[in-house]
Amino acid sequence: MAQIAQILAASLLLVLGLFVLRAQPRRTANRAFAAQTLLIGGWVLSIIVLHTGSHPGLWSGVSFASAAMIPSAFFYFTSVYPTIERAPSRLFLRLTLLLGGCFAVLSIASNLIIYDVAVETVGVSRKVGALYPAFAVYFVATWCIALYILIDKWRRSRGIARAQLQYVVAGIIVGLAGGISTNLILPLITGESTYSRVSHWLMSL
Repeated sequence: MAQIAQILAASLLLVLGLFVLRAQPRRTANRAFAAQTLLIGGWVLSIIVLHTGSHPGLWSGVSFASAAMIPSAFFYFTSVYPTIERAPSRLFLRLTLLLGGCFAVLSIASNLIIYDVAVETVGVSRKVGALYPAFAVYFVATWCIALYILIDKWRRSRGIARAQLQYVVAGIIVGLAGGISTNLILPLITGESTYSRVSHWLMSL
């Protein structure tokens, strides 16, 4: 039942991303929203496949590769939504994209981020690699900077734009607190983690 709900959630994310992109494909904010939504959907789907026990090393790497690009996509979205006013420099945007891409490649092609992935009764366990702390810093820092930009835009906005930003900020903070604490900070402290926590978090949203 939980797996069916997760598949539906992932499918809805993918459909939503494609729907927003198709509505106004030339609008920068639509492309940015679609990118982050499709990445989150891909992340959820990769975890679902991972839980089947088929090639856990590969699918764990794919899930981390998707996750590595989510902060960059979110940063890009906050930079252009609802307008590009007070957006960070293009150099900073490219830096976050480069870092995300590097961590994505390393997640799949090396043991520097995660390794020894195994499917167990309680979920999927893994050990963290030498560059996992750097990955965690990149992930949290990029999200925090992007969230600051979004909150700053909310403070300066008025009317409908302010109301829209308020809902976006509230939703992001709730998801961010749950996702980062159980799937990023805890593995950094303990050195191990199980993806079962991800399933519980997704079901609670």
